[in-house]
Parts: sequence; C-alpha cells; structure tokens
Amino acid sequence: MDPVRDDANEIAIAFVDLVGECDQKTWKFHDEAYATAVMLTLVQSAGFKATSVMPGMLRGNYLDQDGSKTGETYVVNSFPYKVLGSNGNDFGATIWLDAQFHPVRGNGMGLTRLEIIENLVRAIRDSRPLTPIILTDVGDALREYPVERVTAKHHRDDDSMATGTGCVGVHDACNGFVDRRGASTTHDSLNCRGCNLRICIPKSVKTYGDLRRHLAQFNG
Repeated sequence: MDPVRDDANEIAIAFVDLVGECDQKTWKFHDEAYATAVMLTLVQSAGFKATSVMPGMLRGNYLDQDGSKTGETYVVNSFPYKVLGSNGNDFGATIWLDAQFHPVRGNGMGLTRLEIIENLVRAIRDSRPLTPIILTDVGDALREYPVERVTAKHHRDDDSMATGTGCVGVHDACNGFVDRRGASTTHDSLNCRGCNLRICIPKSVKTYGDLRRHLAQFNG
C-alpha cells in the first residue's frame, strides 16, 4: 500500500476548529501566527511544497485563444489567504486551500462536525501524490501522470497500470512520459518517450503497488 502520513485527522480537526472560531465577517483570527501555521500544515499534509501562508488574494489572467494574456484578470481565492512556495505565490495550493475552506465555513451543508472532518481528511489524503517508484539501481523513478485539476484525486498503489492503459506516468529524470507496451508473451516494457529508458516487467504486474513490490530492491 502506498505509504501516507497519518496526521490527516489531527490537522483536519485543527482546521475545522480554526475556521469555526474566527470572525465570520472579517475573517480575522485571534492568533494570526497560529492560524497561518495551521493552514501551512494543512497544505503541506496534502502534498504541496508550501513554505508559508499569509493574508492575501491572488489574481489569474484570462488568456486569448493563442495563449496570450487579454489584460483582464480574475480572483483566484475567496478565502483571503494565499499559499507561497519557494518560487513565490503557489496558485495550485491556494486554490486547494480555498476549496477546503468553503465546506467548513458553510457547515458542510447540513453535515455533522464529524462528517465535515472526515470529508477534509479524505481531501487531504486524495491530494497526496503517488510516492514515486524507483525503477533502476541508479535512481530512475516513475512519478504519477499529472492529475487534471488541483482538487482531483491522485493515483494510489492499488490503481491499475495494466497493459493497454497507455501512459502510466512520468520519468522523473527527464520528464518524459512513460508508456507500457507489450514486449513478449510473458513480459511488458515501460518505455520513456523522452530518453528511451526501457524497463521490462512481468505481465503479472497489474497495479502501481505490484510494480513497487516487483522492484522492492530499489523501493525498500
């Protein structure tokens, strides 16, 4: 099973309590340092490489058909806190934090406190990327195929990567997409489109967890 941290329940409770205790009109917290620390721990627990959280709004740019900016912008987050990473504003983490805030603020549309916490725990765990699978003795790794949106569920070890699924991930070293193809009657191959790395695996490998176990010597 894909290893995940077990702090999701603790941080979910802290965030639910935090939102419940703040001023519902101004969104001011009695202890701003504690509030931003809870939010930072929340997004980090969800798998984002965040370095800090601070009050602020982010704006995105509308794009023309050719991909150029139109000059018009839109508000990214309605919850007035933004997430920062090593390269500045982290739009993905801010969007995810904003999406978790609304169900808690709205009391989960009639849900109990326990149900709200359980939903947040699920969102935290679903947001954590698949732990990369080491493929070779020099450290080549397979990381998950990019999810369609920030709030989408990430891959897990019990997800299928059987023959016929096409692209099964990304080669961590060159960022090339990795395809699974038939190689023989007993084996398939993982082929990187970028650098042509090729790894043979038994056809009995059906899931990411199967692959991790098959390559246990690199994934201890």
